[in-house]
Amino acid sequence: TISSIERYSPSSATTDSQTLIYEVTFSEDVTGVDTSDFALSSGSTGGTGNGNPVTSISGSGDTYYAIVSATTGGTYNLDLVSSGHGIADTASNPLTSTTPTGSDETYTVSTTSTDTTAPTISSIERYSPSSATTDSQVLIYEVTFSEDVTGVDTSDFALSPDSAATDHTYIPIIGITGSDSVYRVTIIAIINGTYNIDLISSGHGIVDATSNPLTSTSPTTGIDETYTFSAN
Repeated sequence: TISSIERYSPSSATTDSQTLIYEVTFSEDVTGVDTSDFALSSGSTGGTGNGNPVTSISGSGDTYYAIVSATTGGTYNLDLVSSGHGIADTASNPLTSTTPTGSDETYTVSTTSTDTTAPTISSIERYSPSSATTDSQVLIYEVTFSEDVTGVDTSDFALSPDSAATDHTYIPIIGITGSDSVYRVTIIAIINGTYNIDLISSGHGIVDATSNPLTSTSPTTGIDETYTFSAN
């Protein structure tokens, strides 16, 4: 049976996002789940611009994720088609009841709701090593933003003026990993002393999902940690 169709991303019932992800849960492991197995319910007032609202499916076992591309404002409720879906369990028993036995959640897409809040940098913390004083030349900072952002790269960071390196035109940053609201910045320490990294004040290109640029480049709500590197 199908257990539930729930909101997954965004988590809120009302959103201005045009990408809606539903979590579809079955009572046991199944196969044969694909995009053509779903349709918008007759009560939905939103539109997707084509006959098939689901653009892609991921997942396996008893849990799948269906992505819907919303093109208009309105309500969106996802149904499993009543026949022709080909979904079966591992013993080839077909799914016959296409109504969720649990929750069947709806999104409301509002095209007039616009995010105008700029992202901020929340904290710059030691990640590896975890100790403030270290003899490791490889220092990794965890940089957390107030929301999901893109455009984060190595050129967006520099040593703060009070850091150990005497030549601050030297860029010790060798890599960036991470995504969404958390990134990890790796630097190489070359001189004994204190190391602190800053986000550059302009020219970084960091924006949120609605293209609001990050304007405040100092940590706003959290800490701004340093390392003390000693090779001896």
